[in-house]
Amino acid sequence: AIVLDVARSIDTAGETTKQTELEESVVNEMKTIASLCVSVLNLASEVSQINDESSDEASTKQDLAQQQILEAIVRLSPLIEQSALLTQTSVLTTGTIPQKLANALLPTYFPQCHLVTYFACILQGLCDVLDTCASGGAVEEVTRAILKDKNNSLSLWAFEITNTAGIPTMASLAFGTPNLKALNGSVDAYETLVASDMGGFGGIGGRDESFVMEDILQ
Repeated sequence: AIVLDVARSIDTAGETTKQTELEESVVNEMKTIASLCVSVLNLASEVSQINDESSDEASTKQDLAQQQILEAIVRLSPLIEQSALLTQTSVLTTGTIPQKLANALLPTYFPQCHLVTYFACILQGLCDVLDTCASGGAVEEVTRAILKDKNNSLSLWAFEITNTAGIPTMASLAFGTPNLKALNGSVDAYETLVASDMGGFGGIGGRDESFVMEDILQ
């Protein structure tokens, strides 16, 4: 989810700055991290189909998945920093959309939710948004790395993999039954706080980014 949003932010910045080329190293790193994450999700799907999750086969797959997700996490911070330099934005200090949603809503609405799990449950909503509004650029490059040769949309892939990998829905993780208005209110309050701390600048994407967050929560 974070890699896809970094790609979205690069494409958004490109539209406003007339940027026509992306640094190849940044795009390649996004594709590498995305491939690692896909591998983790595929391993999780395979483990879920093994009857005995304490078996040697399941343990081996779980160990490999853990190694790959740790590698992906370690590589995310440099990627976010490189993308901030590339797009000349404040994503490094304000964060990506998944990070902003987590900062705004955890732990208040999701007190028992692990941060990585929350990022995972954002994937479906973000892919739905990108499928309807994105074309070309960095998002397309990352999408190709995710789908490889599969003739799927990003949204359909996310739906299938989150189900087979056992990723919970955001609604199932929420404490109580917070409505969309309450969640959006917390996000708006967080955005206002960040903007005041940064002298009025609210981060990448401005109002468009707020719409993306609303769509994901919806």
